[in-house]
Amino acid sequence: MAEVGCTYFLNSGLVMLADASGDNLSAAVFKDGRLVSKRSACGGALENLFSLIEKACADASIKIAEIRAFGFCRGVGSVLGARASSAALAVFREVNAGSICFAWSSLETYAAILKKTAGEFSVVAPSRKGFANALSFAGGETKISEIPSAEIQYLPSPRYLISQRKVADKNFEGLEITYFDCAEIFKALQENPGLVQAAAGGEIFDAKILSKREYAKWNSAARS
Repeated sequence: MAEVGCTYFLNSGLVMLADASGDNLSAAVFKDGRLVSKRSACGGALENLFSLIEKACADASIKIAEIRAFGFCRGVGSVLGARASSAALAVFREVNAGSICFAWSSLETYAAILKKTAGEFSVVAPSRKGFANALSFAGGETKISEIPSAEIQYLPSPRYLISQRKVADKNFEGLEITYFDCAEIFKALQENPGLVQAAAGGEIFDAKILSKREYAKWNSAARS
């Protein structure tokens, strides 16, 4: 979707955002580009996401059927949380004729917010054991990749941590913890519509993963 289209649906009518990419969950409702209600909770997506959405709608005195744009964080972060959000909002889209689903990516959106106050920086989040999802911004250049957690110390400073879950890896210690809820994310999307990834037709977004997926060939003899 073109940026003009993104700007239009973010600033017109009712929009819902949901973020279950980590242990800090957030949901918010906006009307004509302004915050109407927001809710937050700590815990798992399956236990808290639908309750947050229900409470945010109740606070705004609206029904899901009135919302015409549904957005969620597809990661990087909790794969379960992103997939639960995607599935839920895709169902809402099917129920509401003419509504749309869209997504944003956590590292890129956090970076857009941090660029306002920092000339260079890094943002990291836990990945698989011994690895980190990392975005670095220096010299006007942005780099995003999964790196060994031992390499965090070589990233540009200041180094921010999106604390999505508890990790025992000491390489994450000493980082500045940062968190933006759906209200702050929505403002960043308004200011940077290129961050919005609008789903086409019945498209359903999967969780965003930076790690390379490796598949092992089944060896029946070894398992007999």
